Amino acid sequence: MAVAQHWAAELRRVDPRLADPRDIAALSNYLQRAQAAGYDPLSNVRTALKDPRPLGDRPAQTLTYRLADSFDQQRMADSFGSQWVAQQRNDAGLDLPSGYRLVSSGVPGFAPKYQVLRDTGRAEQFIGMRDSRTEAAGLAHLHHSRLQAERSSMANRCGPTTPPASRR
Repeated sequence: MAVAQHWAAELRRVDPRLADPRDIAALSNYLQRAQAAGYDPLSNVRTALKDPRPLGDRPAQTLTYRLADSFDQQRMADSFGSQWVAQQRNDAGLDLPSGYRLVSSGVPGFAPKYQVLRDTGRAEQFIGMRDSRTEAAGLAHLHHSRLQAERSSMANRCGPTTPPASRR
């Protein structure tokens, strides 16, 4: 917990949005390992924040994905493990809606499938499974836009209507 508190304080100085409690543990772990590999993670954070794309409603999560290409992958592989680094590089190329993530699953000897998961705040919701990462990212965007449309229609809805009085 001390690691997360340390990095949360550092990140607040750079950009207060990055100390989001939902994602600070993952981002701080990533930054701690980058520092252990000999990097100055805060300079990489500042560089990543210059990216013109918005950070969305989960800035720390988005930043973690953007930082995946900031570090020498061999050095990070020594610190993180090569499979994790490969996953981060693959996810960095996909711009997922905030709160969504992809998880590969499968059986050895067969092509992996990709699960689309959405963080609901209390748990993760399984959205669906696709054969390719690109299709799974498309499903995440489709699901996100459906939720946005549903929320919009609920906000524009009028109150309950009263039935017309019966005539006798």
